[in-house]
Amino acid sequence: MNVIKVLHVMCVFIWIGNLLALTRLMGYHVKEEEKTQMRLAKIYRRMNNLVTLPSMGLSIIFGAILLWQLDHQKGLNWFFFKMLFAVGLVICSIVCMQFISDLNVKPAARRGVRYKILHGVCGLLLIGVLVSIYVLR
Repeated sequence: MNVIKVLHVMCVFIWIGNLLALTRLMGYHVKEEEKTQMRLAKIYRRMNNLVTLPSMGLSIIFGAILLWQLDHQKGLNWFFFKMLFAVGLVICSIVCMQFISDLNVKPAARRGVRYKILHGVCGLLLIGVLVSIYVLR
């Protein structure tokens, strides 16, 4: 069980770290020239497809294994909040994928406010997960 827990935490760190990096990079994306934006959009797509999505999938799989092994007799209020924030992070990943596909079709809009907002939301959800695990537990 400890190996599964380590793998779960490792995959979550990679997933959220890459998600935060992608959203921050897309916030700076709008300041680049159109030719550079198109090249960067390809890099974002690769980062998403090769790092973010596999680590998100593995963290969900390892989390499901840990849920199956969880002692259901103890209070699970912390787990409810953790899952609530984790679902929010999955939604943020889906929104990030949509933003990346939009960048591949057309150059970015004049301002990168929506990318910065997504970055902030991801950060707050990560803080929520950590608080639910280490404070509420």
